[in-house]
Amino acid sequence: MAANLNDTEVDLLINKWGFSETANELIYEHAANVLGLKSKRVGEIIVGLGISSSTLVDNLLMSKPKDVRSLEYLRGHIKGLSTRIDEILCVQIGLPYISRTMQSIVVHPFAKGVKNNLSHEMNLLDVIPVLCGETVVMMFGDFEKMMHFRTMGKSERLQNVLYTKFAEEIGKRPDRVEFHTAVAESTVFSSYHQQISDGDGSRVAQEQALQIISQSEGGKDPVIAQIVRILNEAISQEINDVSIVPDYENGKGIIQFRRYQRLENTQISLTTEERESVVRLLIARSRASKTAGTLRQPADGNLSFEGKFGQAFLRLSFIPLEESRFPAISVSIRIMPKTTKSISLASLNISPLVQKELNYAARRKYGLFVVCGPTGSGKSTTIGGMICSHNDEYGSTLKRVSVEQPVERILPGVHHIDVSQHHYVETGVDKFGMSLRSILRHDPDLIFVGEVRDKESCMVSIDAANTGHLVLTTTHANDPVLGYRRLASFLDKERRFDLVNVLDGILAQRLIPTLCPVCSTEKEFTDEDRSKFLPYAASRGLDINSVKMPKTHRVINKDGCNSCSMGYNAMVPVHGLMTMNPKVRELLLSNDESDWMKAQGASDSDITLFKSAFVFFLDGTIELDSVLL
Repeated sequence: MAANLNDTEVDLLINKWGFSETANELIYEHAANVLGLKSKRVGEIIVGLGISSSTLVDNLLMSKPKDVRSLEYLRGHIKGLSTRIDEILCVQIGLPYISRTMQSIVVHPFAKGVKNNLSHEMNLLDVIPVLCGETVVMMFGDFEKMMHFRTMGKSERLQNVLYTKFAEEIGKRPDRVEFHTAVAESTVFSSYHQQISDGDGSRVAQEQALQIISQSEGGKDPVIAQIVRILNEAISQEINDVSIVPDYENGKGIIQFRRYQRLENTQISLTTEERESVVRLLIARSRASKTAGTLRQPADGNLSFEGKFGQAFLRLSFIPLEESRFPAISVSIRIMPKTTKSISLASLNISPLVQKELNYAARRKYGLFVVCGPTGSGKSTTIGGMICSHNDEYGSTLKRVSVEQPVERILPGVHHIDVSQHHYVETGVDKFGMSLRSILRHDPDLIFVGEVRDKESCMVSIDAANTGHLVLTTTHANDPVLGYRRLASFLDKERRFDLVNVLDGILAQRLIPTLCPVCSTEKEFTDEDRSKFLPYAASRGLDINSVKMPKTHRVINKDGCNSCSMGYNAMVPVHGLMTMNPKVRELLLSNDESDWMKAQGASDSDITLFKSAFVFFLDGTIELDSVLL
């Protein structure tokens, strides 16, 4: 609905609501919906918000009794509408609606200190005072209660204990103050209400505040403004890896984005002072260092970011470099944007044969399926496609639970558990393992374990698969056999039988850059090109004479063109799949690890990384070097 709106209209409305410093993409989307749909009828709003089709709405309204309101009637006939009623009403009258928790919106300190009659009044009105940047907003859990609050007369305001006390708290006269108001989705409201109820909430909030960088802070701190600029630019270009490195010629900071597996310099440049300040702030905010002194050893940290294009989780790595020229620290940032979209396996460019295998695995009643690959190979995205396939097939009749650290993507029909948000009084608690053990008592049908990272997560995943649950997970390994070896390395020998017994399959995945079809060129396939295969074939046990080479192949133009980046224009996944049968299980249970290497060949699956890549090479999609995985 926002297609014919300009940014100024949306910005003015958001400013009017009091969200100018804290608005994220969901607030912008809601504001655009308000401007585009406010004057529409209820049915048109429902269609405009994507809740239902115009055909269904029109047909239902034709049969609506005259004495029943349209929204009330449609609510009982359209699936999912009941949870969106407050949002629709906010659109109708042009008020803000908060559909997700925002780290830049915090509970007002006043709310955490109220007692007795004030607490009772807040519960009665279903309201929480919050701070959006420096703006006070009354957040309601119910639309009707918000409207009652907004329409209070002067005498009613003066008699309302919450209104008068909070007006005094912010230095305003109760009879003259006008509060900003908003309605929050029920689970969002509950999340903020829990912060008030949590006796340790203030400490937790203080700790979390140190690990957040938000768009609103950029207007007050020039160092944060530089960080926000870099991260917003990366997210806008769908970049997941950012590097900050020193230029040894002048001491400035070079910002690099990894695109199609290659690092490229950006137009963003930092002075020496800016580079040093940015690195210091990132180290401090991410808690990579426990001291305020100079970092003398490699360190890792985590951050949450709320920017122009939404929320993201950041993993940061800091490594001090040699100091013969000047002291400097290399910074690597992994960006994991939080999204809320459903995933189709077909949309991921996965071959139909692999899609068929994944859909079969996703419909199993129990068992363990693993996706392995290096960092940034799309493992979690592929698992997400399998989970969405499961949701499409079974809907709400089966329960899906994910355990991740952090949650990278909100998927429909999934109960997501973000381990990084859990807090325990005891120190040294294995939060990931404890969460995994807990969900086994939560009656799940499908469990997504974000990553098998240690003995505990491996054993719990096996136990879950062995007790009637379908478990999907990821691990870091280059091919299916090494994926099995990584899992087996976490286990005692006697428990490997359990692993092999519940394992349904291991999929290895890589992302390969595709050649630009505009500037890549055709070249004759020569003996020199063929010789590149020899060491690879020897290391993989391939019979090169059985591989039919093409007469020509496409080669990269490293200078690139207007249609690509240094000769590449996209990424395509290639796969290797090892499915289980009695022979594969026998080989994997062998005490001689050389037998494990034979398991892929014994599998019923004929899908290998080499064969998958070679198909793309033959049709000119990828270059020769990319086949040699």
